[in-house]
Amino acid sequence: MQKKENKLAKNAVTIFIVVLMVGSVLGYMFGRDSGESLKYNEYKFLRKGNKFVLNVNKADVEFDYFPSDVENIKIDPAVLGKFSDKAEIDSTYDKDSKFKEAISVAQFDLERFFNLVGIYFVNGLTSENDFKMPVLGCENATEKIPIIYFRESNETKIFLKDNCIIAESNTEIGFIRIKDRIIYGLLGVIKNG
Repeated sequence: MQKKENKLAKNAVTIFIVVLMVGSVLGYMFGRDSGESLKYNEYKFLRKGNKFVLNVNKADVEFDYFPSDVENIKIDPAVLGKFSDKAEIDSTYDKDSKFKEAISVAQFDLERFFNLVGIYFVNGLTSENDFKMPVLGCENATEKIPIIYFRESNETKIFLKDNCIIAESNTEIGFIRIKDRIIYGLLGVIKNG
């Protein structure tokens, strides 16, 4: 009798686990396109997992932060104007930066955005490197091809120095927030100022 009860209990646990796993798979398959709808001013976002998605000209643009989470980042009003009517925008950072992983993610996301709007985006480093990436610094920035220079600082802000857009932060997430702030500003989601 004891063996029969143990076997029944094991079968019940097995059935429970199978039902749970199948339910999870079905929930993922049918629930992945649904998400919470959020509004910021006149813009409607869809929350998908840990991303905020905004449909722009029939293309989805993903953000890591909601606009209200990055609207307080200090940005020089002239910065966004540097992106207007450009065929190419370059980006760089110091190869020994302790935040290089987060900066690389920010560069990747900016590259996806700029490619979406038809602007060629080049990633570089400020010095010779083993990755064969171009060596770019603020001294290479021109009116025709501005450079975004990600660098460590004691506060998170974006400002302009000649044709170089300097994006500074003292944390990894600060650089991801900066990336979102720039894109929100370019799309007009967050008004500059």
